[in-house]
Amino acid sequence: MSQKKKWSALVVALVLAALLVTSCSSPQKTETKVLAPERKIKTIEIWTMTPEYSQDRYEAALMIASWWKQLGLDVQAKPMDGTVISSKTRTPPWDFDTYMLQWFGTPERIDPQLFIYQVFHSSQDVEGGANRSGYRNPEYDQLAEAQMRETNPEKRQEYVLKAQELLAEDVPVITLYFKNLRQVYNHDRFSGIVEMPGVGINNIWTFLRAEPKTTDRVLRVASPDDCDNLNPMIAWINADWDILYLIYDTLVRLGPDGQPTPSAASSWEFKSPTVLQVKLKEGLKFHDGKPLTAEDVKFTFEYALKWGMPKVAGFVKPVKAVRVLDQHTLEFETAQPVGSLVSGTLAAVPILPKHIWEGLLEREKIAKPADWANPHPIGSGPLKFRYWRRGEEIRLDTFKEYHTPAKIDGVLQIIYPSPDALLGAMELGKADLTMQDLA
Repeated sequence: MSQKKKWSALVVALVLAALLVTSCSSPQKTETKVLAPERKIKTIEIWTMTPEYSQDRYEAALMIASWWKQLGLDVQAKPMDGTVISSKTRTPPWDFDTYMLQWFGTPERIDPQLFIYQVFHSSQDVEGGANRSGYRNPEYDQLAEAQMRETNPEKRQEYVLKAQELLAEDVPVITLYFKNLRQVYNHDRFSGIVEMPGVGINNIWTFLRAEPKTTDRVLRVASPDDCDNLNPMIAWINADWDILYLIYDTLVRLGPDGQPTPSAASSWEFKSPTVLQVKLKEGLKFHDGKPLTAEDVKFTFEYALKWGMPKVAGFVKPVKAVRVLDQHTLEFETAQPVGSLVSGTLAAVPILPKHIWEGLLEREKIAKPADWANPHPIGSGPLKFRYWRRGEEIRLDTFKEYHTPAKIDGVLQIIYPSPDALLGAMELGKADLTMQDLA
């Protein structure tokens, strides 16, 4: 739960309310005063998920509202769609009081860079940024930057632990509880499902290694969330990136053991503490048949640095320059050593086709790349886009020319609006795998 730039005012209100309760319980005679309407604290809204989507978060908001009312505050739990909450808490005017969201595990979050830097560093307190709480602490910023520069894992861990201690003292967000991740799949129809720490079975390796046991080779995935946006330059929520990371390849993927493994890159080597040389696999192609070269990678990073790619901003920022050495070789230069350059940056940034995104503003007559709907995403990942029926389903087909093609024919992601509906789909054999938590 978080409060954008209103935390101090809310704390004062809670303290005053607590003092009022204490005063009223005193045996001394007190005088009741009626405040003028303009002096009364406004109703505080707690934005939370709808009970159909997340019963536990909805009930948690009701409990918090009840406790705050005992302090004399007028509080209302307001259920809303999760994508609406996510959008309204990342963009001006930040006109909320407090809200509840859930962080799911994803492969790039195994590295501490996202939570330590991107979620709490003051530079990310901007429109579209991940610092939704508006947290600003110069001492914390120094620790977040130090862990990003440190390449020694043990020393980096020391910075991370110190940063966590500051967060525990300042409490920019309140962690209410942790949930066990429950996912299921139909083992009668598919084998080869892969588990990954912190992510479960919803990972790239499941889609690459799943083997059909019947003549129906399309993996049907049940998801409680529909996508909000398939433009990598603005997409933020997990539902977006669950699909985008299948459509767009990255230089590196984190393996089932959490360690970096080659994807579009064949190898990488540090030439110095601040220069990383990367070699691409040969014969890489985008879904439209155009070749993927080092120029596309260079373009992607320069484009993201210029226009911003909020989801991976903390991973892109350390890159100072990208140089093409030949068609399959390039160098990344950073101003200082970066501990997460391979496991974070190379694994998080989706490779964009230069021939589509270059000149986009003039062609589409838009002010910035984030304004584009990207109606038919073209990437170089293991699955290619076929269609998206908003609120219903998304269909992806296997890209046979991918460097390690999937064994399935495609993925059909079906949206089920409630946990009960999702569970029913699995029981009736209408779905083969759950995308997120089955609860």
